[in-house]
Amino acid sequence: MKKIFLSIAAFLLVQVSLFAQSNVQATLTPAASGQNYQTVIRLKNSSGAAISGNISSFTVGIRIQDQGANNPTLTISGLNATTPSGPITNIAPSVVNGGYAYYLVAPNFSNSPFPMTAGQEKDLLGLAFRGSNGTTAVIPSVEMISFLGGNPPGTPALPNYQMEYYVFIGGDRTETASTFYASANSVGLSNAGNPKVVGLNSVPLPITWLSFTADKAGDKAMLNWATATERGNTGFDVERSADGKTFTKIGFVSTQANEGNSTEKLAYSFIDSKPLNGVNHYRLKQIDIDGKSSLSEVKAVAFTAATAIEVYPNPVNGAMVRVKGNNIKNISVFNINGQQATVPVQYGALENELQLSGLASGNYVLRVATESGVQHLKLVVQH
Repeated sequence: MKKIFLSIAAFLLVQVSLFAQSNVQATLTPAASGQNYQTVIRLKNSSGAAISGNISSFTVGIRIQDQGANNPTLTISGLNATTPSGPITNIAPSVVNGGYAYYLVAPNFSNSPFPMTAGQEKDLLGLAFRGSNGTTAVIPSVEMISFLGGNPPGTPALPNYQMEYYVFIGGDRTETASTFYASANSVGLSNAGNPKVVGLNSVPLPITWLSFTADKAGDKAMLNWATATERGNTGFDVERSADGKTFTKIGFVSTQANEGNSTEKLAYSFIDSKPLNGVNHYRLKQIDIDGKSSLSEVKAVAFTAATAIEVYPNPVNGAMVRVKGNNIKNISVFNINGQQATVPVQYGALENELQLSGLASGNYVLRVATESGVQHLKLVVQH
């Protein structure tokens, strides 16, 4: 991420004595209901004295979990009569690395600078994440970060990648060792180490995914996944979809973590013994103890020839015909005029029996409905 406002090392050294005096801090808080943004950045003057100079600028890093090609853009709104300028709409991630998309929030309040009284807290900025169609994107967690003299993980060790929290007060940059502060609405605060992270709502995330795979195992689908950490986890709903859009729960796997909490690698598996004909899309829904949930990425497995519908004997000269296939929901018989015939059907797990003693010799159509669609097959009856 590019470091803005200050790039001259000499200027930084001159200003060091001023940083600790003002002691301006920031944290994330949930946005109020009905507002057009999801997250609020709150500024606090914790110096114990009034800030007589006007605050004119603010810079901080924000990160979310990487969504790949679906990473949203960020829009900033001023709060409490502040009017930010500069890059405030359609802000794309500056760096995507280590499973996170990093954004740089750097509005300027030169048109509406403001002072702060001793101990004053001020909701300063509203953050909204928007998808490719311009509508608000649902982001499960947002984190404020600070790399004080460091670099985002995996990026080159160059000064222009350093991302530091600071504000400008009357033209002077202000920064403290305790960059973030805790409030009733902020969680996951840690001022130790680098980076420093404070999160909102579901941060720290309830689980840290290590892997998730879905593979064919004969005529079954084998799902395997692992977690690095779990926090307040009850387990995982296993969900399946034929189109990748509408998912249905097909099972549940309980957590292995003691009382839902773990800092060690835990491995899980699930077998779908009756996959759909065609492509099967799988995802995991992690369920918190408090009922909240988070979703894994989606994996796909295709089943084709192994799940074809079989009809035998055909032609049939007896009283019974068998129809075999996975996930058959309904079987019906129609004559060549499209009229449905009355045919008793005895359904089984994989094989279904049709009693044809009431049918005259001739050609018919079998309509076989499965979970993935409908097939029409020719049936010849020869009494």
